[in-house]
Amino acid sequence: MLQEEIRLNTSFASGKGFYSFPILVSISGFLAIAFTDEMISDMGYLEYLEVMHFGILFYGV
Repeated sequence: MLQEEIRLNTSFASGKGFYSFPILVSISGFLAIAFTDEMISDMGYLEYLEVMHFGILFYGV
């Protein structure tokens, strides 16, 4: 069943795109962790939480 999912998803995007997506999400997550204090000081805590919630909703986690 997993092979069918991989086959179906790679038919929509290239294999490189399919396999690189989790890596890109992980990199953006680590960058968000690294710059959290900077973003909170620039945006404010409530706006930061709002942006993070929209990001989580967008990625479907």
